[in-house]
Order: sequence, then C-alpha cells, then structure tokens
Amino acid sequence: MKRLSFIFIVYGSAVLVVQVVFIRELLSIFGGNELAIGLILGSWLFWTAMGSFISGRMRLTERSTELLIVILALIFVFLIPLTVLCARMSRYILGIAPGEIIGIIPMALLAMALISPFCFGSGALFPILSVIYQQHTRSMPGRAVGFVYAMEGIGAMIGGLVMTFLLFKVLSNMQIAMCGCVLFLILLMRVIKTRAGVRWLPSIRIACLIVSLGFIFVLSEYVERWSNYFRWRGYNVVESHNSIYGNITVTELEGQVNFFSNGLLLFSSEDPLSAEESVHFALLQHPEPRSVLLIGGGLNGGIREVLKHSAVRRIDVVELDASIIDLGLKYLPPEEAPPDNPELIHYHFIDPRYYLQTTSTMYDVIVFNMPDPSNALVNRLYTRECFQEVSSILSPEGVVSFSVTSSENFLNDELAAFLAGMKATLEVVFPTCVIFPGNTALFFASHSPEYITENPDTLAQRLKERAVETLYVHPAFFSFRLSEHRLNNFTTRLAETTHVRINTDLNPVGFYYAITLWSTYFSRTFRNVLLWLEKIPYKSVCFGLFLLCSALPVVIVRRKRTVLFATYVVGLSMIGLEMIVLLSYQSFYGYIYEHVAVLIACFMGGLAVGALIGLRIKKTDNRVITYFAGVQFLAVLLPILMVGFFFVMLNAEPAIRAALARLGFPSILLLAGIIGGLHFQLANRLYLAEESAGNRGAVYAVDLLGAAVGASLISVFFIPLLGMMITCAELTFLNIIALAGIIFGMKR
Repeated sequence: MKRLSFIFIVYGSAVLVVQVVFIRELLSIFGGNELAIGLILGSWLFWTAMGSFISGRMRLTERSTELLIVILALIFVFLIPLTVLCARMSRYILGIAPGEIIGIIPMALLAMALISPFCFGSGALFPILSVIYQQHTRSMPGRAVGFVYAMEGIGAMIGGLVMTFLLFKVLSNMQIAMCGCVLFLILLMRVIKTRAGVRWLPSIRIACLIVSLGFIFVLSEYVERWSNYFRWRGYNVVESHNSIYGNITVTELEGQVNFFSNGLLLFSSEDPLSAEESVHFALLQHPEPRSVLLIGGGLNGGIREVLKHSAVRRIDVVELDASIIDLGLKYLPPEEAPPDNPELIHYHFIDPRYYLQTTSTMYDVIVFNMPDPSNALVNRLYTRECFQEVSSILSPEGVVSFSVTSSENFLNDELAAFLAGMKATLEVVFPTCVIFPGNTALFFASHSPEYITENPDTLAQRLKERAVETLYVHPAFFSFRLSEHRLNNFTTRLAETTHVRINTDLNPVGFYYAITLWSTYFSRTFRNVLLWLEKIPYKSVCFGLFLLCSALPVVIVRRKRTVLFATYVVGLSMIGLEMIVLLSYQSFYGYIYEHVAVLIACFMGGLAVGALIGLRIKKTDNRVITYFAGVQFLAVLLPILMVGFFFVMLNAEPAIRAALARLGFPSILLLAGIIGGLHFQLANRLYLAEESAGNRGAVYAVDLLGAAVGASLISVFFIPLLGMMITCAELTFLNIIALAGIIFGMKR
C-alpha cells in the first residue's frame, strides 16, 4: 500500500514539475501574454483529458499495466527535453525573429502541437495507475480512481512547493525539466522493484542515480547551449538568465547590446531618443522637480536624462526583477550604464503596486516606463486603483506620466477605443489630463492644471531655462510633435469614440482593449469576435444563455451523464476561481512569487483533502447522491462568497486589506480545492457504481475538459470582458444549472 501511494505521489509531482517547465518555456516564446497562458492551460488540460478517456476504455491485466507504466516513463524521459528543445527552436522553424510577436493562430497551433504528446501520455497514465491500485487492493473502481486522484493532488502540492522554494533558486529551467525526467525514472524503478529481484535492485538504483546526475548537470548544459543557438540564431548571445519572473537574454549585434524579456525586446543600448522621450516631457511639466519615481526603465538611459535637471535631489527606481539591473551594469557601455550614486539614486526590487501602497515618500514626478497592458499583470498598473495610489504619494504640483502604443497619424477603431479608455480612467482620479500624439501616446496628469501644457513654445522655453542638453527632444521636435493640426485631429478622434469603459482592478477592460488591438495585427476573425462580444448588451445574461443552451442536451438525459455535466461545471468553476484569485491577489496585495506559490499549493492541498474526505464515505452508504447535491450547492455558494470578499476588500483600510489578502485568498482557494476534490470523489462513486461500469478515466477526463474550457474562456474572454464580479456571478449561475440537473436526476 505504501509503495503504491509513493508511486502516485511521484506521478503527481512529476507531472506538475513538467507542466510548470513547459508553461515557462512557452510563455518565454509567446512574450508572457496572458492570452498564451489560457491557450497553454487549455491545450494541456484538453490533451490530458483525451489521454485519460481513451486509456480508461482499455481492459488491462496486472502485467500489462506495469509494462505500460515502464514504457510511458521511458518515453517521458526522452520526450521532456525534446519538447523543451522544440519549443526553443520553434521561432527559428517558423521564421519568427527574436522580439517579434506571435499571432493568435500560430500561438494556438504551436501550444497544441508541442505539449500534446506528453499531456496525452500523462493523462493515459492516470487510469492505468487506478487499475494497478484496484488490482492490488481488490477495491471498487470508484475508490481506486479517487485514491489515485488524492495522492496525485498531494504529489502536485509537494512538487509545487519544492520547485518554488528550492529548484527555481538553484537550477535553470532545463535542469528542472531534467528533474522531471528523474522523477519518472524513480517511478519506473519503483514499479519494477518487485520484478527485478533483490540481487539486482542495488545495481538498478546506482544506474538510475548516475543517469539522474547526468541528466541534471551534464546533458542539460548541452541541450541549453544547442537550443539557445537556434533560438537566437543571427544574434550573439552574451548571456541568458532565468529568474523567477522569466527569461532574460542579453544579445549583441554590430556593437548594440539588446535586452530581451521572455523573447520580447526590453531596450537596447545606443537609443537616446527613447530615453529622452520617456523622461524630459514629464519633467518639463513640473515647475521644479526635486523627487522623481521611475517605475521601470532603470537601464534605458532614463536615469542619466533625469540627472540633467539640476533641481532633482532624489531618484527612486522600482524594478520587479533585480537581474535586469545586474545584467545591465554588467554589459552596458560605461557611458550608458546608470551612475553609481547611492545617496541620490535608490533601487527598489519589488512589485510596483506594493511599493506605491507602502511608501511614505512624496514625489514631484512619477514616470511609468512599462509595456502596454497586454496581460493582467501589467494592466494593474493602468487601473483606477493604481492611479489613486499614485495620487496619494504625489505632491500638490506633482505630475504622473506613462506611454502606450499609438500611431503617428491614423487611429483605427481599436486603437482609438484603447487610448480613450486609458484617458477616461486617468481622468477619474486627476482633473487635468493631456496626451501627446505620436507612435507612442504620452499621457500626463496632475491635480494642478496651471503647469500641465501641450503648447510647444512653453515647453521649449522651460527646456531653455533649465539648460538641459538633448539630442532629440528640442524646440523643433516640440513643434513637429505638438502641431495644432495633429493635436486637434487626435483629440477629435478620441472624442468620437463610444462605449468607453473605466479600467479597474476587478474589471480589467484595458487588458481587453489591448488584446483586441493586438489581435488586429494577426487574425481579423478573432478581432471581429472580440468586438462583437464587447457590443453585446447585458453580456452576463447572453453568456449565461449560451452556456445554458450548450448544456441542456446533457442535463436532461440519464443520471450518469448528469453526473458528468456536474463534474464538467465544477472543473470549470474551480479553475475559474483559481485564476480570479491569482489575478485579484496581484491587484490587492502585489505580485510576490512565493505567495502565489502558496496559493497554488493551497488549491492542490484542498483537492487532496477533499478527495481523502470522499474516500471515507463507506461504499454501503446509500446517501451518496444526497452528498453529491450538497457539494454541488457549496459550489453554487463559493463564487458568491468570493464576491462578498471583494466588497470587504474594497472597503478595508490599506493595512487591513493586505492582511485580508494574505489570509482570505488562500482560504478561498483551499475551500475551492476541497469542494473540487470531494465533488470528484462522489462523481466517481456515482458513475462507477458497479464493478463493470467501464471507463475509469471518464470522470477525470470530463473534469479536465471543464478545466480546459475554464482556463481558456475565463482568462481570455470572461475576466477582460465582464470583470471579476460578473464572472463570479456567471460561475454561480452555471452551478445552479448543474444542481438543477442533479435534483432532476434524483427525481427520475
């Protein structure tokens, strides 16, 4: 029994380790876009569900199950590094240059193709392990599936914690992938232990130890170098560094040093135009800037440009990833590296929102040098709540500035809606807002309207009075950038935009607008779908009716399919709540990686606890369907609890809010995991009520299929389009349908 439990726990740990490695690699290829996360998770869960369903239909003997485990484990040992290698070579194979954005269609196809072999195999392994447990314990099929599910959850929780608090700190992503291979070798060795004989067991262990060390410390280095050669072909890779926040790569091309984050260009050396634009326009809007806060942009030359304003006495630079500064100091030319002046320049390696919430320093100018809000993590820096936090640390005459993608002369509907939404959100907090048009739209806002200006002559006079020497930001550039004709056309175009919505933490429409704008470059069909959804009135009702219509054919049939539909709904709902919690935790508390890992561990631990509780229900208990309906009712209530918690958080003081976030969000995820695990166990008991019930992977497959749909729809459509509150209401509505189906089935 202990040997079997150990095998199942190792299986759960190995799958989670490989899953995280694949997600990190693909996010690096896709530029960290949140849309990619939904596609990756959706593909992962879909193929795992398919493998589980097909494998569950097989009729296996004890010898054949152990043989299949050995074969699959050996395949995984070679498949895992091969998949990572193919992922890193994918840009080269598809002819996509480093720094180039990948379109929605190639992204979806690439995610589906790369991870499908491993996901299908790991999903197929779940019913096989359930058969082994059933054969050794002579238990019912439902109990066998439930026990493996519980042990897998425990293994996933252990694997997630070990990765976060240990492996990420000491090993590269490729070495962690090799650790996944080692776990499958351990699983293989444990399975063949009883057949190897005592005499050969020490030799097998020594061989596995040697192979494991070779995988982690020798083979991984060769694969790393080879894959980077193809990934950055045409560039001289100076250094590639994996931090807990992503991949940072430094390249050199014809003397220019380029810094990439997750495959997208951060900045380059010898780019004074970007450095001057990011700083001088903002500082010229203030009469005498003494204290300056830079959110990002610590290495693009901005610090040196700030120092050209003689009144500046303090510069604070906030960067999430300290490795960016370290690599910049190491590889940038001395004349471009930030000066070493600790009395004047202060670095803070922390989440920007967390810094805004906790600092007591007041600033004259705050400059955001951040990417467009193309994912939820960055979008939280463009919300009403973020600007309110900025306002609280801004001096009475202070100025806040940021820039986003725009167009030199023409604004299409998507771009106009995006810029108008940013302007409307900023004006909720600041009475004065000015935008400079161009390839990048520069936003300036303040509580003091007498200094904010878009007059080129006024800006030229201030530049002359301060004796600031620049190459590009000069009076002639002001006259070109801020011509009366251009300003009037730009202002009129934004004023014509309708359906402008405010970007908030719980309703991240900036993320939605950015996705719509991004989609116009690649897929007109996807863009049209997004625009159509945005214009639907009463969106929550329409989405609910759509889901209801798709569910009715399943709900009205016999009990077993009603059970499967309820499993599908709970799988969708629980992963939906997990994603809502992760995103809202970032908004309310700040992105601290270890805390996010604890959240995930709470969910996985809850799954294991719920599954173990379900195992304690005796097989002679004839009230299983009543318990099942009760757990489904809890699934109805949990999103409502989430909405109530949001209201408490929004009305709490900042200090109390941080404490509530650290306690409340993990508790909600723990409850979600318990409900999901217990619901899965009861569904198995009902579906596999008889020994000859058949497919042992059906419930597991449906659970994963629901999670796949939830990962894709909720992250890409529901949260950006409807916001977190209405998304919770949708999840409640869907669970009510499932509960009605269960009650209807009971009456039949």
